Amino acid sequence: MTCGWIDIPPVRVTGTVPDPSVFGVIRRGSTVETSSLGIPGGTWIGLGLLTPLYPGGALVATDLFGDPGSLPAPLAADYAVITATQPDCTACTGSVCPAVAAEVSVSHAGVVVHSEVLVPGAESRYSDPADRSGISVTFVGGQASSRLCPDTPPTMSGPQPVSLFLIHVDSPASVPAGPLHPGERPGFLVVTSFPLGGIVYLDGDPAGTTFCSIPDLAPDTYEIRIEKDGYQVWTDDVTVNPGKYSRVNARLQPLYGSLRISTFPPGAEISIDGIYEGDSPLVIDDLNPGVHAISVSLPGYQTREATATVRAGQTSAATLRLSHGSPGDMLYSSPRYNW
Repeated sequence: MTCGWIDIPPVRVTGTVPDPSVFGVIRRGSTVETSSLGIPGGTWIGLGLLTPLYPGGALVATDLFGDPGSLPAPLAADYAVITATQPDCTACTGSVCPAVAAEVSVSHAGVVVHSEVLVPGAESRYSDPADRSGISVTFVGGQASSRLCPDTPPTMSGPQPVSLFLIHVDSPASVPAGPLHPGERPGFLVVTSFPLGGIVYLDGDPAGTTFCSIPDLAPDTYEIRIEKDGYQVWTDDVTVNPGKYSRVNARLQPLYGSLRISTFPPGAEISIDGIYEGDSPLVIDDLNPGVHAISVSLPGYQTREATATVRAGQTSAATLRLSHGSPGDMLYSSPRYNW
């Protein structure tokens, strides 16, 4: 799937800024991006200051206020920031919990250059010695998903967590020269994947690792290929338009599945397809899809033989009861999604 900007008639929007520091950066006439919870006049959960990469170039963000995941424009100087908040599982309300910390990962030109865990109010900085650009990330505070807590029901639903970050990018010492050909305005491409960490190829050439931003592209149609160990190769074509930014969101399909085995009593030796894997309870990852032979043995109990079907991207579960005098019974075997 690819996304980009479209022109619309001017519309007046109102709302409450996510942080008062906005007024020290954004002025009347600034070009901005905003995101909200869909309530007219409510609080914006994200606000970004946009500037062209160079006169006539694609727009990039130099300052972000709010939840960076809600704002689509790429950061200036080819930076990208990925955040993940950690919940206080003792104080959850429905689907959200207070965030006790945030994991922050900064990439530059498609390469992760800095990672840090921030508590509320803490700031992280990175400076690139080559181009003398820099970025600062402050975690003001916010929420995390209660699904990260061990006792949360898997069916829990409700509002999505929202957090407040302040991000500022210092421009490099030199800026791009501009379009590749006279009169041609380049575009900007952002590539992300689920899960992250896929290697991105643009027309066969390495271009970075997701989350990946690729600036200064001549308007054209490009082939995007994403490779990640344990997942199918993902390919698609994307059209880059002059002076605009496009986004590619790839959902990678796993090649392998997992098998969770439990026994009554526990502690039995588990072999899969004749290879010893460990003692129950046990989860075996990276299994090829298909039917696998299970052998379970425990001193004083009869060895139990069974089969289980593994599906790509799922965790199959098998529970077996061992018996002293007769073959054990398989209580159940079921696939479970592993997303």
